[in-house]
Amino acid sequence: GFKSNWVKYQSRMANSWDRVNSHYGYRRSNEINQAYRLYTLALAKKPALGAMNRMREMKDLPVTAQWTLAGSYMLIGKKEVARKLVAGLSTSVASYRELSYTYGSSLREQAMILEVLTLMGDMVSGRKLVDEIAGQMVSGHWQSTQTTAYVLLAMGKFIGERDASGAI
Repeated sequence: GFKSNWVKYQSRMANSWDRVNSHYGYRRSNEINQAYRLYTLALAKKPALGAMNRMREMKDLPVTAQWTLAGSYMLIGKKEVARKLVAGLSTSVASYRELSYTYGSSLREQAMILEVLTLMGDMVSGRKLVDEIAGQMVSGHWQSTQTTAYVLLAMGKFIGERDASGAI
């Protein structure tokens, strides 16, 4: 029952979400959280399509939210919608580190984008991002557990996809 309760809760949160400046003023994080919520629901094969479509129509979403939302559409087989969402969109994320709420960082967000690039099969753009992420990871700068975990997850998916295609 754990997964079904999680899906119910996430679906309820996704469908009732609005863009109000909540969570101590972290609107950017709030939008990325919603996009990630939609992504995880799509991973669970329980997409909240109405909430996805509402978010897709919003203006001025953070780059990471747009990429993550595109990943949600890829997961449900709406590849053209996903490609339109990110057409011409940068993979760069302005430098930041959040030491509360989501513990997000620009590096974690780049890893989130890498995960979507891998899902979309864009190994050329993905490789450029892998090189950039790897450079940041070996720089000796402290990274949170959240950032390190997501970097490892995204890198593993990218390498696994490349291995499966015989491209390495």
